Amino acid sequence: MTTGDYDSGADAWFMSIKGTKGQKAFEGDDGAISVLKYFKKNKIMESVELDEVSISKIEASLIVWMKQQTADIWNLSLLVIMILELMHGLCLLKELKVKRHLREMMVLFQY
Repeated sequence: MTTGDYDSGADAWFMSIKGTKGQKAFEGDDGAISVLKYFKKNKIMESVELDEVSISKIEASLIVWMKQQTADIWNLSLLVIMILELMHGLCLLKELKVKRHLREMMVLFQY
């Protein structure tokens, strides 16, 4: 995309930009930021050539990553289900205790 260096004597970044003659100077304290702003303003982007092997490697990496995410989501889903079942079981247990206490109270009041 570009190459360059910082000249402390000139207090400037001197960049060789593809497609332009010579070097462009970006001066001052915000010199590095000026480089970024210049590239953004002029829509200068790096182009990368990808061959089929590179694309296949990227796709394979994405597939592995997606499988891991899916596994993590599946494991989280199972955990949530287990927690819900535990909560349901606790509610049933509590309900049984309440029913047992109600029955005991009813028996007490009947006598």
